[in-house]
Amino acid sequence: MTMQTEPGEYRFWIKKRSQVIVQFIVYEMSDNFSTEAVTEGRLLMSEELTLVKLTKLFYRELSKLKEMGLEEYHKRWSFEFPLNAYEQIGRGVQIR
Repeated sequence: MTMQTEPGEYRFWIKKRSQVIVQFIVYEMSDNFSTEAVTEGRLLMSEELTLVKLTKLFYRELSKLKEMGLEEYHKRWSFEFPLNAYEQIGRGVQIR
């Protein structure tokens, strides 16, 4: 995943380590729309955690975006909030 910022970007890399453990890695790139390999960026963090925990963290952050309201989300990012995916993730994290 890539998150564009000005003047650079952040790249998120998720590596499967086992059936339940993933490694979540964040790199900072110096240029927006960088053509560099992901590992050429500056390593900001690398953390191993369960896939369930990572999913819950993503859901928590998506919840914050949803709280701003669907109209405000669209106004800021020119895209509809991914409501169906959000609800599907929500059902998944509630089971665990």
